[in-house]
Amino acid sequence: MARTILKAPRNTPAEALIGDLGWEDFKSMHDKVKIKYLSRLLSMDLHRWPKLIINALLIMSENSHPISWKWLNSVRSTLNDIGMSHIMGSNTQSLISNSLSKSFNHIHNQYRVKNWYESACRKSSLKEYVQFKKTPHLENYLLDKLDFYGASMKFRARSNTLSLDRKLSIWDNNLSGICTLCNDGTEDILHFMFKCTALKGVRDDELNILRNNLCNNGFFYVWNIFICSEMNIKLRFALGSNVSDGYGYVDPPFSTEFQNIIDDMFDAYCKSYIKRAWSLRTHLKAL
Repeated sequence: MARTILKAPRNTPAEALIGDLGWEDFKSMHDKVKIKYLSRLLSMDLHRWPKLIINALLIMSENSHPISWKWLNSVRSTLNDIGMSHIMGSNTQSLISNSLSKSFNHIHNQYRVKNWYESACRKSSLKEYVQFKKTPHLENYLLDKLDFYGASMKFRARSNTLSLDRKLSIWDNNLSGICTLCNDGTEDILHFMFKCTALKGVRDDELNILRNNLCNNGFFYVWNIFICSEMNIKLRFALGSNVSDGYGYVDPPFSTEFQNIIDDMFDAYCKSYIKRAWSLRTHLKAL
């Protein structure tokens, strides 16, 4: 479904889809529901039947008796996965029942983010992506209802799923990966964004617009940092979640209002350039 929403190709890494949409997998949501229900059971009054049953089962478990209730075993496994198995002890349940669900969600989210990032780092196609994407959350650039095509194209650039010559050469040994527009270097995302001479006119035009927008609003130093940066840093400015992915910490830090203004300028630049450059690239390849 995520691939359909973003109009992404079938080979789009799941880590990029989850990362930019901020979705949780079904197992994570199911685990949270299970722990929420356990918390409810543990917080019941002692005379309630569900409370009496869960107490008896926990005592049996502590005495090494097998438990046939699959749900309780699955809860134990879920807690054990994130180092919270001690919660299943009958002597601690009265202390943790009120905060169990909240504590579990906090620790579980930490594990989920860690596992997601480690999985993304293992994908060679996402080596640029993980430089500016550290946690899975819904990205603001996807919320632009007036330019969803631009948002979709930006996602493809971020996730390295644009059909660039370097990408195509992975699947076809007859292709060299050299840019067929300028014949001057491998056509990867850095080449497409900042190096290809065939796209220089579009690139210069969009950079001039970005420069004017930044300088006219008093952010000339942000422009100077961007334009003087190395290519990989420029890529973080253009494709990152926010422009601080490019320039890092600034002292004094930007206010939230200024940060959002700068982010919007780079987002507009990125989407406009990718759309125009891709259109020109398609036209030139058809000649």
